[in-house]
Amino acid sequence: PMEGRASTFKKVLADFESRLHGAEFVAIDTELTGVDLAGEPDTFEESAQMRLDRNCRIAERYTLIQVGLTIVSRTGEASEGHLSFASYNIFAFPYMGPELLGHEPGFFCQASALHFNAQHRVDFNKWISEGVPYMSREDERRYLNPSQSNGKAEK
Repeated sequence: PMEGRASTFKKVLADFESRLHGAEFVAIDTELTGVDLAGEPDTFEESAQMRLDRNCRIAERYTLIQVGLTIVSRTGEASEGHLSFASYNIFAFPYMGPELLGHEPGFFCQASALHFNAQHRVDFNKWISEGVPYMSREDERRYLNPSQSNGKAEK
């Protein structure tokens, strides 16, 4: 798989975009700093919509460590059923810049999730020092509109 870091992101993105037009589908996997919500055990018995809602709340609560993307494409004659795969692992770490002074991102984590990722050889040093910076929608609004503070325009 191609590994995406801040220094290689443009190259990885260009490769991904060049293959995307021929994709049959794209598989997505994420590694987060946590995987469940207190009081809501994962039963695997809920409807697809309930599971999606639950997974969205998990993604909002915890921090992204890595995004895995695999583009699956047909090769050769369609009747032959041959597939090709192009995989990408992209480290992502919260953006930390002077614009966010006083609003620096923090994150919540579960020890078991970090342990799981460590057992599966996630490089936490690479995650922290080389992750592709990203920010929340709220931080992005602050970044794009520096004249706004706490949602109110300064006079």
